[in-house]
Amino acid sequence: MNELKKYSLGEFWQRLLSAVAMAIVVGVTPSAIVSPFISGLAKTSTFWATIATATSLCQYSVPLAAGILAATRFNLTMVESASVGLASMIGSGATLAKNGTFTLVGMGDLINTIIIIALTIVVMFFIRQIL
Repeated sequence: MNELKKYSLGEFWQRLLSAVAMAIVVGVTPSAIVSPFISGLAKTSTFWATIATATSLCQYSVPLAAGILAATRFNLTMVESASVGLASMIGSGATLAKNGTFTLVGMGDLINTIIIIALTIVVMFFIRQIL
């Protein structure tokens, strides 16, 4: 917990929100740039349809990327960063658990993502103190 105390409340939220903003840019930009140009081509070619699908899938990665990027802003280890990313992906509402499988259902709720990331980072610092 001592590691967490070195961040003021304002600095904590600034680091977290800047990481989330970067994840949004990284996740949404490919689809926003590529989709208008290839949407017509995607209807006639499987190659372009695959490219369109791949770029739209980038949007689903925003909660995962936000969690990982936020964790790196707090100098968490790779395992801790991956854990924060997975927690934010599941906690965001971007996945739906049904009949024993997870399905991507969208980008999820950004507020949930931010709350889950903040809580998970605090928990990571708490676990570090115990171990």
